[in-house]
Amino acid sequence: GREADAPPPALPLAGRQLLLQSLAGGRLRALLEECRPAAVVLYSPSVAALRALEVHQAEHPREPLRVYLLFYSASAEEHAYVGAVAAENAAFAALVQEKGAMTL
Repeated sequence: GREADAPPPALPLAGRQLLLQSLAGGRLRALLEECRPAAVVLYSPSVAALRALEVHQAEHPREPLRVYLLFYSASAEEHAYVGAVAAENAAFAALVQEKGAMTL
């Protein structure tokens, strides 16, 4: 196998590079800054990874970024992801409602 500290493989792709990288260590933000990709494919996506991609896009609005999510339909991974997004939306809605009820 490949050493943990070895650079990931990069394959030429019509003048661009295809980078294959496992992000188990949470290096997504640093990797985005280093590579500045035009597209990202997430296998087993997480809400945290999507938020990191959103922050990267907000910091670099002139660099379009396409994001693709891969998981099997009706799989445990899909249910976990949808549940995490629903929980995040509920927390955000509760925060907005609570802020609206605050008095100054």
